[in-house]
Amino acid sequence: MKRFLFIAVFMVMFVACGSVEQSANDTDIAQHDSDIAEDGDKIDESNDATDDEVEDDEVEDDEVEDDDAVFAPLYQNVSNEEAHAVIDANSDNPDFMIIDVRTESEYASGHIENAVNMNKYGDTFDADLAALNCNGVYLIYCASGARSSGVFTTMQTLEFQEVYNLEHGYNSWE
Repeated sequence: MKRFLFIAVFMVMFVACGSVEQSANDTDIAQHDSDIAEDGDKIDESNDATDDEVEDDEVEDDEVEDDDAVFAPLYQNVSNEEAHAVIDANSDNPDFMIIDVRTESEYASGHIENAVNMNKYGDTFDADLAALNCNGVYLIYCASGARSSGVFTTMQTLEFQEVYNLEHGYNSWE
């Protein structure tokens, strides 16, 4: 709830700041147009500079889009085979964690090797999840895939960067 309130306040401030900045830009443009109207020679020079600026801005926008594509979050439902591949690929990654969201008794009856139990229905689950490194790599699972699907969605909302959800859960684990 606190995170939602913070995000809401941030968005209001962002929109308000954007409006103030836009108002200042409108004033600068009006002054620039007034200067041009007084001196007809400036019209051609001003148009040339504006075209160059537009071309530069387009290049910068393309570069930003490319950067965003490189760092885009990865959320994927995975099969048993794909989960094994994720585990193998991250065997030396200190930021990799396998999270079992089942109850303590379910976890005690068997779990994926090196998995950490974080009971989705436990009193501390939300705080424990929020305390994790959002830039880590996570493989999550439950018994059948239902509980972990909810956690999967929550982790996306919390902006975790790389999360894999074992589609059919531990019941189908081989």
